[in-house]
Amino acid sequence: MQEDRNRRKVILRKLDGQIFKGFLDEIPEWSGADNLSILTITGESLEIPKSEIKALFFVRRFTGNKDHAEVRFFDTHPQIDGLWIRVTFKDGEVLEGIVANNFDFFVQDGFYIKPPDPNTNNRLVYILKSSLQDLTILGVQYTKKTLAEFVTTKSIEARASG
Repeated sequence: MQEDRNRRKVILRKLDGQIFKGFLDEIPEWSGADNLSILTITGESLEIPKSEIKALFFVRRFTGNKDHAEVRFFDTHPQIDGLWIRVTFKDGEVLEGIVANNFDFFVQDGFYIKPPDPNTNNRLVYILKSSLQDLTILGVQYTKKTLAEFVTTKSIEARASG
């Protein structure tokens, strides 16, 4: 299948451990949605019930580097406002990053997290709260750029480079 530059590469991980690699045409609107549609790398269109999703990883490549030692702090990238959090999934996986410090983070059933490592394969991750065992707020980061602006800017940059 030929890759479309306007599509976002994603890896969807289900609660049961299944992994699907594919594409999204746009960042999904999660509020009120029961399913997520992705186009797999083999060209198959899948509807995955939101209740079965652990997390959706927006990635640079479909092949990650298992030997990469993740950096767990922001040095200079990205300069975005938010809460520094650590999440532990029910399967034991741990992620850290910045989330938007707003009301939606507390009331919605999921949230976007920006990983701290500029060299990680994960650009952005959407996490369903139902997949978590623990969530710890480690601190607050304040800059002049918000997470929403970061997501929008990256979306515009991706379209412009295509």
